[in-house]
Amino acid sequence: MLSWLKNNRFCGLRVGNYTLATRLNDRGIDLKLIQMLLRHEDENQTLDYIEPNMKRIRFALKEIYSDL
Repeated sequence: MLSWLKNNRFCGLRVGNYTLATRLNDRGIDLKLIQMLLRHEDENQTLDYIEPNMKRIRFALKEIYSDL
């Protein structure tokens, strides 16, 4: 039972980190700052925690292809 609680708690913390990283990124917070807050050694690890934002992706694609 104790191991289940520990695993569940760890999972809950990780989900919270995913949410935090995604929300900070959505607000335009610098990736280095998010990395520092999550105590990640590598930016790529932090990028794994950030969910894609479809509005930002669409905006970027419109910017890229606006001249075509």
